[in-house]
Amino acid sequence: MLTRILIGKVKDLDRLRSSLRRTPIQQDVKAWNWIDWIEAAFYEMTQNNGNLETCVTKWETLRDTVMRYIELKKLAHRFDGTRAYDFTKVPTWDMLRGAEVVP
Repeated sequence: MLTRILIGKVKDLDRLRSSLRRTPIQQDVKAWNWIDWIEAAFYEMTQNNGNLETCVTKWETLRDTVMRYIELKKLAHRFDGTRAYDFTKVPTWDMLRGAEVVP
């Protein structure tokens, strides 16, 4: 795992896992990518009858935050191997706090 984005507090982890498993990977669609999967998974999670509390509810807000955070990590050479990082500690952006948290 290269980065994480915290979007809310989960009430039932099994229900969350089930939601994510229901989100299909569209291998046969040429234009499909990981952003499309995250959007579908986000919709599935946020429609799951209140399983997330205190959470981000707008896809556009999440997408923009993810793209900005990944760009910051790219600029810091997190992914290209030119700097030494402890890859057991995944950089995490907490959208509820509006800050990066270090595990």
